[in-house]
Amino acid sequence: MIKVSVNGSINDNSYSVTTLIKELKLEKSRIAVEINNEILPSSMHNKYFLKNGDKIEIIQAVGGG
Repeated sequence: MIKVSVNGSINDNSYSVTTLIKELKLEKSRIAVEINNEILPSSMHNKYFLKNGDKIEIIQAVGGG
């Protein structure tokens, strides 16, 4: 079992960043994904598979003014 931290919460699943985004229902949102303090380009979301101990931060763009 793999444990990763997503926005401060521990998650016990192992899958790609794309799958994580779908599970969190963020696939239609404008987001930025940071893994272990490095931005992951959106072109790499389906190629990067989460590893034990990864720290993931997902930031969602919100419009307004």
